[in-house]
Amino acid sequence: MEIDNSSYVFKNRKRMYIYTIAVAIILPIILLSEWFDKPIFGLSRHFFAAIILIIYLTYYVIRYFLNLNFVQVSVASNKLSLKYYSLRPLTKSHNSIEIPLQAFEGYKINTRFFGLKKDLILFQRVQGKIAKYPPVSLSALNKKQLEQLLILLNAVSQKK
Repeated sequence: MEIDNSSYVFKNRKRMYIYTIAVAIILPIILLSEWFDKPIFGLSRHFFAAIILIIYLTYYVIRYFLNLNFVQVSVASNKLSLKYYSLRPLTKSHNSIEIPLQAFEGYKINTRFFGLKKDLILFQRVQGKIAKYPPVSLSALNKKQLEQLLILLNAVSQKK
């Protein structure tokens, strides 16, 4: 069984490019156009430009905080495989976790930021001790994908 959110990643990247291009077009229009020479509703062109810029930057900061990831989880040949990479700008590291099913000791999901930020922590038995992997953000998974992931992880946990 395999779970991934590649369709979300594609839509998300496309949306970010469109937002960036839209802001890059709208700001010069507001700042240089004659339409905004006279205040509209008593508000200057600089106010409108600042509002658009603040909305755009707030969206980027929230995305950065959520640390959206491409996530691919699969179970094959007696091992659990988790591949992921961050969708943050300028982040290029691709990470992978592979755990033999016999050594898998469970998982934990932490939820923060009003339930928007979800982190998966996997545990593995190594030389008689429990090792904890770094958290992997699941914020980019939709509800159905998250449910499938939980079913998969629960099934792997029960097979032990």
